[in-house]
Amino acid sequence: MARPPQPIDPKRRTRLLATARVVFATHGFTNARLTDILRESDFPRSSFYYFFHTKDQLFDAAFADGLRELAGYVTVPVVDKLTRDTFWPALTNIIAGMTAAATRPDLTAVGTMFHLADKPHSPNLTEFEHAIDKWTMRMVDRGLRLGLLDPTIPPRLHVDLAYAVATRLDAWALHHPDAPMADLANTLLPRMLGNPTTPHDKE
Repeated sequence: MARPPQPIDPKRRTRLLATARVVFATHGFTNARLTDILRESDFPRSSFYYFFHTKDQLFDAAFADGLRELAGYVTVPVVDKLTRDTFWPALTNIIAGMTAAATRPDLTAVGTMFHLADKPHSPNLTEFEHAIDKWTMRMVDRGLRLGLLDPTIPPRLHVDLAYAVATRLDAWALHHPDAPMADLANTLLPRMLGNPTTPHDKE
């Protein structure tokens, strides 16, 4: 009678996915070699094909695992509880958390994977992108209700601009790891999106 398949060892899985993130971020999806990932993570090829099947699925799993790891660094605020005093600091704290996570190359790689021009179809990445869009829309709605965002800018454009600014800050951080990202976010976000009649600069 055949033995039931054994679950993947958690430590080996973590090592494989962390290695995959770094390799994908360094070489891009197309040029990333599965052989290199398996060798660097000391993961058997036979086990890989049993648990992941394809490089596309490995990318998807590695990205999702990176998001779970990042959650330990980033504090996502409860949108409905934000006040005029906590709205901008909450956004700055997210950037600060991302900066703290940048001490780990495999987590910095998550942002690079997100921006890869040749990334494959990734259900987890697509789901994350949609979730970010919905969350940002709620933040914009809250900011407008609090009088902190420019009411002359349409809400959907606010979302697109916020996403563009965050994306550029993320990309900038990848190439300038020593940059004060929290301070830059605290300066850029209010100035670009804030209500011009509301004081928002730091004293």
